[in-house]
Amino acid sequence: MFKNILFYFDTQGWKYQVPEPTKTLALLGIGSQNGQYPCMAEVQEDLYRFVFFSICPVQVPTPKRKAMAELITRMNHHLFLGNFELDFDDGEVRFKTSVVYDSKRVWFMKA
Repeated sequence: MFKNILFYFDTQGWKYQVPEPTKTLALLGIGSQNGQYPCMAEVQEDLYRFVFFSICPVQVPTPKRKAMAELITRMNHHLFLGNFELDFDDGEVRFKTSVVYDSKRVWFMKA
């Protein structure tokens, strides 16, 4: 599956890095009109799961983390797929999407 994910990134012209020694994690940045967002794509082969994180480039200051946690909880309530996460230790906010795939079926794109 990881090769398929990298193949898709290549077809989109997205630049990414696969840090050593991992062979199932890719780091990339996706740009928009509002800035560049670091992202992380991970395939958990043993669980047949693909997880994609979009990371907010600005950390939440300590005094605002409880208010941010409430906001995130309210936003997550209405989401069908994916969720926002807040790391209380460092203030990182990220959005996680994931999919469980069937290892016996052909995925939408083959590398």
